[in-house]
Amino acid sequence: MRDDVPMLMVGPGTGIVPFVAFAEERAHLKTGKEAHLFFGCRDKNNDFIYRDYFAEMMDNKVIDSYNLAFSRPQDGSPKNYVQDVLATQTELIVRIFKEEKGCLYICGATKMGADV
Repeated sequence: MRDDVPMLMVGPGTGIVPFVAFAEERAHLKTGKEAHLFFGCRDKNNDFIYRDYFAEMMDNKVIDSYNLAFSRPQDGSPKNYVQDVLATQTELIVRIFKEEKGCLYICGATKMGADV
């Protein structure tokens, strides 16, 4: 993980686990440029097991935002995928890559990686 440039972390389901390690390192070192997490899982009430952890990372300013997508919500909400959420954040993405030469990390399902 590079901490000298901003980063976007994208992970569906279990793809979030490497980003737990990133967050731990950032918290321990108390360093790093801005970091944004894009996470997707089937349902927020059954699959978002790191909800409290990443809320704490936000509160402690370890990550700057986490953007969520739920593809099989049980509450009747429409399906939403990580790539849909990314599409709503074009200003952030352009700034991080074009202006600040940031890094993109994608972990998880290979189909989602291609879609992103």
